[in-house]
Amino acid sequence: MTRNRAIYELILAGALWGFGFVATVWGLQIMTPVQFLFLRFFLAFFFSGIIAFAINARSVTSQKKWLAGLLAELRIGWPAGILLGILLLLQTVGLKTTSATESGFITTLYVIFVPLFQHFFLSKKTADLGFCLCDLCSRWRLFRGRRIKHF
Repeated sequence: MTRNRAIYELILAGALWGFGFVATVWGLQIMTPVQFLFLRFFLAFFFSGIIAFAINARSVTSQKKWLAGLLAELRIGWPAGILLGILLLLQTVGLKTTSATESGFITTLYVIFVPLFQHFFLSKKTADLGFCLCDLCSRWRLFRGRRIKHF
């Protein structure tokens, strides 16, 4: 992969990710958060199931192995799916009370908070830059870009 192609793919991925917040705001105008997430998860399940079945539909033997593997993965993955559903529900409900821009900003803070979480709870070394970025983002969130008169 060339450098330019990688840059274009990152731009496309960022645009699609950002549009997801706008699409969610639009969807919440006609549905409740629970209905919206049900539709979102159902469509993801349906289309990924079709793709996975089409890839493994060569023979009856591979279909049986595929189904056994799918059930094993479902047993392992359901806790992560439930957690993802709860977190997406909270984020979607939050989008009813804030803008897509602020929700996207808050969501991307995981890039900063994950290393801090590792530092404090998993005893992994974190660079000072992580603390500086956390401080900067916290201040921006607190003041929301307003001029600070008395600091």
